Amino acid sequence: MHVIDRHFFEHLLDEEVGGKAQQAAGRAVVVTVHTKHGQALIAKQVVRVEDGYMVLAIYPNRGKPRVTSREERKQGAPDIDLDLIVIPYSAIISVAISTEMPTTGTGFVPSQARRD
Repeated sequence: MHVIDRHFFEHLLDEEVGGKAQQAAGRAVVVTVHTKHGQALIAKQVVRVEDGYMVLAIYPNRGKPRVTSREERKQGAPDIDLDLIVIPYSAIISVAISTEMPTTGTGFVPSQARRD
C-alpha cells in the first residue's frame, strides 16, 4: 500500500496507471481521487505537485466538459476545458485506478505524456 503524498503523485501513480493500462484491453484508464469530504474527483492529469498539496485537472462533477473551438485549439487550448482543483494530500483518503470504455477526452494522462 502506498502513502498518498507528493512522492506518490510524482512517481508511483504513473507506474500504477501504466500497469493498469497493460491490462486494460483497449479501455481507458480512469483515476478517481476520493476525499475526506465525500468527493470523488475524476482526474485527467496531475498539473502540479508541491510539498503539501497538488493541482489536478478534473472532469466536471455535473455535465460534460466543454469542447474547445477549433480557433481556441489553434491558439494552444486543449481539446476539452477541464476544472482545476487545488487539494492538500491530507484531504485524500484513497485513489482508485480503474478502466472504462473510452469516449472522447476520457482517461488519465500520465506525467511522461505531458512532458513531450
